[in-house]
Amino acid sequence: MGEECLFEVDDTSCVYVPTGGHLPKNADCMVMIEDTNTLGSQVLIGKPSSKWNNVLLKGSDIEQGEVVFLQYTKINDRVIGTLKSLGINEVVVYERLKVAIISTGDELTLNSELKIGEIRDINTFTISNYIKDYCDIKKQVIIKDDFEQYKNAIYQGFEECDLVLSSGGSSVGDKDYTAAIMKELGADVFVHGINIKPGKPTVLARYKKKAFIGLPGQPTSAYVVLNVIFKEFYDAIYHQTKKPQPYILATLSMKVHAKAGRKLFQIVSLENILNPIATPLLSKSGMIKSLSKADGYIIVDDNSEGYNKNDTVKVYRFGD
Repeated sequence: MGEECLFEVDDTSCVYVPTGGHLPKNADCMVMIEDTNTLGSQVLIGKPSSKWNNVLLKGSDIEQGEVVFLQYTKINDRVIGTLKSLGINEVVVYERLKVAIISTGDELTLNSELKIGEIRDINTFTISNYIKDYCDIKKQVIIKDDFEQYKNAIYQGFEECDLVLSSGGSSVGDKDYTAAIMKELGADVFVHGINIKPGKPTVLARYKKKAFIGLPGQPTSAYVVLNVIFKEFYDAIYHQTKKPQPYILATLSMKVHAKAGRKLFQIVSLENILNPIATPLLSKSGMIKSLSKADGYIIVDDNSEGYNKNDTVKVYRFGD
């Protein structure tokens, strides 16, 4: 193994070659050892064979001049294996996106002990852990509901990163500043509000060649919108071919009511892997416990009023 075979076969001889070994000169067929028996110095072949049987010819895997990978191919373990087989040790790749994450709200804190009126920051951690496999997180900040402070945080994010992800500050309250800040910075606002529930107060904008995604402040809303938007954005940036989102067919354990005119993303848990049962997790979008128990979500179209118990639904799993 691993060396040139110097043995030469003729019509009256054969030679043992281990799997992956070099073929002897004049040999043009291999017979598996389990199909042979020995009788003294003779080898008995108990199964018919043909030319080049069990032989991997030069160029049969990758031909000379063949295009193996095109531009924008995503590098994974299988691609790396193929490149190494060709003796390619370095390739030119795109940089990972640099991201700034901003959470807004006078009530947010990182302190263990809470004062009356305070809540612990959630979104920074759910967002960062969702995108960490795709991007380099360069900055994470929590700021108060202050226009100038928020504007400066977004501007610094644009200066240092390729993408700014913000949660909160995009609804219709007195201190929801996101769209106004985008306008003051001279950014192009493409979307301010999307027709889904939860997640309506979403902002999508571009500042020069930098991107901005403004997520709702409610944890479940922010996470659902992140699942819906981020991968689409990421694939577009890196020219990845859009693939159908995988789903699991499951039986609904209870009725899901929806208001027509707005697409509903209902989080669910899954039970019974052989005959999946989807159970809707009904809670307010500001709560986190139900989200932690969710395996994915079902989608109720905006022209539907929901599903009935025992209906078959498509469950889109988180992480797929």
